[in-house]
Parts: sequence; structure tokens; C-alpha cells
Amino acid sequence: MHRVKRHTALILFLLVVIVGFALSPRIGPSWDEPDNMYSGGVYVNFFSHGFDPAYFTNLTDEASAYGKRIFPNDRMLAHLPPVHNYVGVLIVLAAQVLHIPLTAEVIIVSWHLATVLFFALMVAMTYRFGLLLGVSHSSSLFAGFAVFLYPQLFGHGLSNSKDIAQTAMVVTSLYYLVKKNLFFGAVLWGLGMATKFNAIYVPIIWGLSGISGIRGIKQWIIVVCIGLFTAFLVWPYLWFDTIHRILEVVQYFTTVGQGYRVVWDGMWYNVGSGIPLWWYPQASFLYTTPLLLLALFFFGFGILVRYRAQKPAWIILPIWIGIPLIRTLSPWSAFYDLLRHFLEIVPAVMLVAALGLEWFFQKKQHLFFTGIMLGSIIIGQMIYINATLFPYSTGYYNVLARNPNVNFDRDIEALSVKEAMEYVRTTLGNVRVFCTLGGHQSWYYLEPGLRYVFTPNEADVVVVVNKASHRMTPDHSPDMLSEFTLVHEICRGDAVFAWVYRRDPQ
Repeated sequence: MHRVKRHTALILFLLVVIVGFALSPRIGPSWDEPDNMYSGGVYVNFFSHGFDPAYFTNLTDEASAYGKRIFPNDRMLAHLPPVHNYVGVLIVLAAQVLHIPLTAEVIIVSWHLATVLFFALMVAMTYRFGLLLGVSHSSSLFAGFAVFLYPQLFGHGLSNSKDIAQTAMVVTSLYYLVKKNLFFGAVLWGLGMATKFNAIYVPIIWGLSGISGIRGIKQWIIVVCIGLFTAFLVWPYLWFDTIHRILEVVQYFTTVGQGYRVVWDGMWYNVGSGIPLWWYPQASFLYTTPLLLLALFFFGFGILVRYRAQKPAWIILPIWIGIPLIRTLSPWSAFYDLLRHFLEIVPAVMLVAALGLEWFFQKKQHLFFTGIMLGSIIIGQMIYINATLFPYSTGYYNVLARNPNVNFDRDIEALSVKEAMEYVRTTLGNVRVFCTLGGHQSWYYLEPGLRYVFTPNEADVVVVVNKASHRMTPDHSPDMLSEFTLVHEICRGDAVFAWVYRRDPQ
């Protein structure tokens, strides 16, 4: 048993990899993935052509090694952080070594598998973080499984490389900084910064949770310098015209998404437009978390507050959760897609829930078995949610959400486009098709005779993705569908993720 405990983190890692590698090929590209694949192909050309910076400003297909097979939303994205894309590129290279034809599907699956590797790292390191905080093996194991199976994470964990990779690097770098392996933690933080800007929270969380005195401040400064140097070193876009491009990247990450529309309980809001939406991530957490897990989190938070004096190491958890949420107070801060821009807090949330479970394990025998039963029920419920909603786990809502098919975003990343296009191809034949959202995601499934058009007026078939924040735009208005009849729904039980409409015969 002791040997099993020693290798639990590795077992968790391999479990996530096995499940992810089995499932991810069944998923189409998510909304942002083509941009990341295209950007990865730009770096392939950059490195293979003698570090030629011209590829960073070339806006044609030739700029990316995958340009004629991948359809990005935007070709002006060479400034995107590259670390997660490097992993996707390496998996593509492995496919080439194995003489697997480099089709668009192979590239898409390669990025999915890169996401799974980061997801597995996140799960394993959450378990190890629990042990580092003095939580028992059983409760830390629960935290690891909860991170793996939490619907928002499980949905993104198979197809969203950027956000999942960033969260994994936050957990891993914080772990090594708290463990006082400062150099390794600093390098990992730098890699996180070169994945997504949210990793900037790491030195703040670490500093507030345990840094004191002149020596501690010096260590903090050294860690920040090593991390920033690491980010610069692995991010070739910043090597040329450095000051201008650093300012460009900062501006991009501080303004991207401003004016984007979100929906909540049937009400529409524009984010980052001068109106603070501080409540949005908290409400998303309340409505997308299974209720028993939600209750265990609040109970665990009470345990943390009660025993904070005896367990000073636990103070990092509320800081870890709170610091990323501070930016919600700014009326110019843009965030949307439920928890997607706050995924880095979820491992800390699950560790707090594990503290609640720990309380049961430390009590009398009947409460010990109550804890086992409670943990098993929560894990079992999340397995059921993910199995029944696959691959749309990010569209899960608990009973607090009223009429979620209408009042909330169901399909965050337009993953339903793949399933809808497969229905169109196999059932409706050679038609002209228009997608109200994620049109670029549908182009991978076109065959001779099946043609994509860019306005509903030209279309024989319209695929409407159920993302309520987009349904009230002109392309989603009821008038557009007045000459169409609903012929198919993409659904899982009562949850509807897309509709397929066919034009009525003239």
C-alpha cells in the first residue's frame, strides 16, 4: 500500500492521459484551437528557416506550416504565447516520424492530446499540493479526482490547450515555490507566463501567503526576474523589436474581449465596457458546480477558517482563490464563457473541498465512513455528468439555473459544430450550409458537394449553436429562420447544444 501511495501522482497522471487520449479524437476543434494551431505552425516555420522573423508578420497561409489545412479566425496572432503550442507541434512531429499523413484531423487531435498532457499534470499536481499542505492521502486523492472530473475542467481539459496549460503551470509553479524549490518554481512560472497572462498571479499568491522579511523579499524579486527571463527566452516573438512587442502583448491581454457579449439568466451584458460584472465568475461557480460538491466547498472553507491558526500553510488557498477575482472589480476587465478565464482557481477550490472531507476522516468511525460515502457520491455524480454530456461538459448547470437552454450559454466553444456537420453530411447530403457560430470549425467536415456559405440567405441548411450570448445577434434572429424548419437537435438528455434547420421547399 505504501508503494501505491508513493506512485499515486504518476497513476493519476497516466489515468488522465489514458482517458483523454481515448476520448479527445472524438472531439472537433474548439473555438480558439485553430488560432493556436496556426500560431504553432508559424513557429515551425520560424525555427526551420533559420529564425526568420518575417513569418511573424506574414498574414498569408504560407506563414504557418499548417496554413492550408487549418482555418484560424485571425492570422495576426503570432504574438500568442507559444508554450502550449510547442507541445502540439511536438506531437505533430511524432505523427510525422510515425509516417502518419499530416491531415487537418491529425493536427487537431495533436492539439487535443497536448491539452490532455497539461490536464494530467494539473490533476497530479493538485494531489501533490494537498499532501504538501498536510492533507491526508485520501483527501488529496479526492481533490485530484475532483479537478479531473469537475465538469468545467473536464470539458475544457480535452480540447482547450491554452487555458488548461496555463492552469497546469499555475498549480505546478506554485507547488514548487511553496516547497521552496525556488529556481524550478520560477522557471515553471515563466513557462506559465509564456502560456497565458493569467499566470501573473503566481508570484502575488506565493508572496502574500508566505514571504516576509528582507531575505524573503529578495527571494521574491529573484524569482520574478528568473521567471520573466524564462518567458522571454521561450517566446521568440519578443526577441525582435522587444520593447514594442512586449507593450503590444500587454495591451492585447488587457483589452482582448472588451465589448464581448455575455448572457446570464436571460439578461445580456457587454463586458469590459465600463460596467463591473464582479459577480459573474462567482455566479458561474454557483450554477455550474454539482450541489453536493458546492456544499462540501463551503463546509471546507469553514474548516479552513476555524483551524487557520493551527494550519498556517492553508492560508494560500483563500489567497489563491481571491487574487484572480480582484480583476472582476474593474469595469474595463473582460471575461466571459463562465469560468474559462478563472480556471486557475478551481484546483484551490477542490483543495478547500478536500479540507471539508478531511474533517470527516479525522472524526469517529461512523463519520469516517460518512466521509467515504460523501466523497464517493460526489465523484460518482461527476462521472455520470461527464459521461452523459460528453463532449459538452462545460454546458452543465445545476438546478439553480432556470431554463438553461434559453437563459444561459450551453455550448461555450461551439464543439457541437462537428456533430451537426456530421448529421448534415450523412443525412441531408450535398447542400449549402451556414453556421451561426463557429463557421470556421465546420470547414474541416466539408466534402465535395457540401458547400459552406457566409449568409443564411444563400443556405439550404443553417446550424444554430446554442450559445445564448450570440443568439440575439442579427444572424440568430427568428426572422432569419422564418423559411426554415427544425430537422435535428444536438442534445444530451434535456440539454440542447445546437439546432439544425433546413430551408422549406419553395
